[in-house]
Amino acid sequence: MRELCRVRRMQRMAVIRPDPLPLMPSGRRRQKTSLLDTQEEVTQMLPDDVITAAQNALALIFYLSMPIIAAATAVGLIIAIIQTLIQVQEQTVAFAAKLSAVVVILMVAGAGMSSAMQTYAKAAFNNIPNF
Repeated sequence: MRELCRVRRMQRMAVIRPDPLPLMPSGRRRQKTSLLDTQEEVTQMLPDDVITAAQNALALIFYLSMPIIAAATAVGLIIAIIQTLIQVQEQTVAFAAKLSAVVVILMVAGAGMSSAMQTYAKAAFNNIPNF
């Protein structure tokens, strides 16, 4: 009786795992294949490649964000000077003016920005085999 309880306890604790290598119709097990077996050479990305890719990405980010930041800064400065002269300190006026300036810049330069991002993405994906 004790033996039967011990066996049942062991069965409940046992974890049933699926067979990692299923049987083929002939009854033999399939052989493990590795992706590395098909490749002739495994190369790693060099630090210079990583630095170049990061520099290109940062230059693109700077190029795309500069017009928006410049417009928001210029409009904010002009609104701040005007508010100082007329002694009205209203935050929503400056925010609305900066928001409208950013929207105008995005409408004017949005197509060029998206084409620059597409060009960078295509170049990055095309350079993957070279790394």
